[in-house]
Amino acid sequence: KALDVMVLLGTVVEICRLSRRRSYQELAMIRMMNLSLRLGFTRQYPMAFAYFGVSLVQRGIKTRDATMVKEAHRMGQICEKMARLGDFWGGGSVCIFHWYISHWKRLYKRILEPVLSIYNAQLDSGDFFHVELSIFTYINLHLASGYSMDKLDDNLALFDGLYQDYSMANAWKIQLPQQLVSNMLGESEDPLLFFGVSHEEEKEHLKRMQESGETESLEYLHFLKLYMAIFFNNFDMAEECLGMLSDQLDGCWLPWVIFFQCLVAIVRLPKKLIGKKEHKESIEELKNQLIDWYNDFGAVNPDCMISLLEAEFMMANNVGKKELPSIRIQKAFDEAINAARKAEMIHLEAFSCERAALHFENAGLTGFVADYMGQAHALYDQWGALAKIIAIEDKYATLLKISKRRKPMAAGYLRRNEKLRYHPKHSIGGGHGEIKPINVKKVVKKRVKNTRRNIKVLFGKNKGKKRNPGKTGSPPHSPGETDSRSAGAGKGGSPASSPSKRSSPTSSPTKRTPLPPPRPRILGIKKDHKNENDGMMSPLKSPFGKPKIKLPFSGKKNKKKKKKNENKDNLDDNNELVGMEIK
Repeated sequence: KALDVMVLLGTVVEICRLSRRRSYQELAMIRMMNLSLRLGFTRQYPMAFAYFGVSLVQRGIKTRDATMVKEAHRMGQICEKMARLGDFWGGGSVCIFHWYISHWKRLYKRILEPVLSIYNAQLDSGDFFHVELSIFTYINLHLASGYSMDKLDDNLALFDGLYQDYSMANAWKIQLPQQLVSNMLGESEDPLLFFGVSHEEEKEHLKRMQESGETESLEYLHFLKLYMAIFFNNFDMAEECLGMLSDQLDGCWLPWVIFFQCLVAIVRLPKKLIGKKEHKESIEELKNQLIDWYNDFGAVNPDCMISLLEAEFMMANNVGKKELPSIRIQKAFDEAINAARKAEMIHLEAFSCERAALHFENAGLTGFVADYMGQAHALYDQWGALAKIIAIEDKYATLLKISKRRKPMAAGYLRRNEKLRYHPKHSIGGGHGEIKPINVKKVVKKRVKNTRRNIKVLFGKNKGKKRNPGKTGSPPHSPGETDSRSAGAGKGGSPASSPSKRSSPTSSPTKRTPLPPPRPRILGIKKDHKNENDGMMSPLKSPFGKPKIKLPFSGKKNKKKKKKNENKDNLDDNNELVGMEIK
């Protein structure tokens, strides 16, 4: 009965989240918390903690209570540790934690991998109900983090295929970000257009969406247009999009909305003739809200936004007054650039460089313009924003001493398929040559073989040809000539190369006494094979190579005598070699 009640309450919480009825959602969540603490662990246990954290963080933001935000993050961490990503209730609960809470304490870029892990686990378990939330969370965190546009484009293609294969609802959550990425990659004539070929056609389409009741998708569209308008310095459109937004936008975009509102207000400050004091107060209020989140909540992501707003406010407040020193301007914007680099937000780093260059251009400092605009150009290229790169090159190609980049037809398709690794027959319109995989095992064997051969040549161990020791009846040779078939010959044919196989000078020419079998190498001390009856113990052989064996002859003269005796033993009366038994 308790499990059935938890399933019912979890379903109620999901319905309240989709319908935005937060009061009912909080009641169901509190009931789930009571049952969980009283009855113990259930599958819905992480979900109760996740939604309890969401309620705390929302109330903490409204009342600016840092204690509630910290407690919300602690609840989310409990949910993250207890949840099973493959479970129906576990993966969605952790995703709720990342969408509403974790970005207040963690960098955007650090959340991408955990969200992708949730998505993969849900696909493996067949949880297609919560996979929509995971995909939407990943897309927005990717845009907020400033990670590679090319990577987001590839992932959006995968998500779009998943939506089409399973006929999932709310396809606008994929189509609208896809259009934004396509515009940023330079695949459209006007990067600020999402529908149609002109702004009039787009307005008609937005009007039809509003009449059909698509309020949620329409609000998300206005925010994406605001995102593009800010990066393309179109503050008229940005101000228009801000008027279309409501208070329903939440999640990781909450600090961004405040940042965009404050930035647009700062840009409009020099043109304000009436009510300038009240306008400054509203700017300070928005900026202080971000500062409070950074200081009290411990939010790490708004740091670069605050630095950039302070630099912009310094420039806007000085319009009509004595010009500021270039060192002061440079210091203010360098602080914003360094903060964005520390937060790994490459898009805000590029935007800060571009804004600094524009202010230096208004001040007539051409050298600083080339420096900062060159940095912005390189950073936008690293982000993958081809449309921004083309806009900069069209205006500052002569100053930056770079060639203008043409916008190719089907730029996104060409860029995605420039390094195809598929078979040409499987690619649309033909492909690049088939790339064979490297046989690593074969390459390593060949390299080791060549290395051994080079070592043999270097030390003179590869001289002479190898002969087959199994053949007999070879032509006679002089007594001083060495033979690789002799019992003492090694691989190189030298009789002294293997002293353990050397024949005794007193052995008969036709039959030789076999050597005792080699002693096995073991760890410890063992008995000597030669003196088993005396009970004496001998040490182990040296592990660093073959053991040295004392020969019956020592010195150069004795070695020469031994060679002569050995050759005499191997000759018959007619000075011909006698076949020997090889051991």
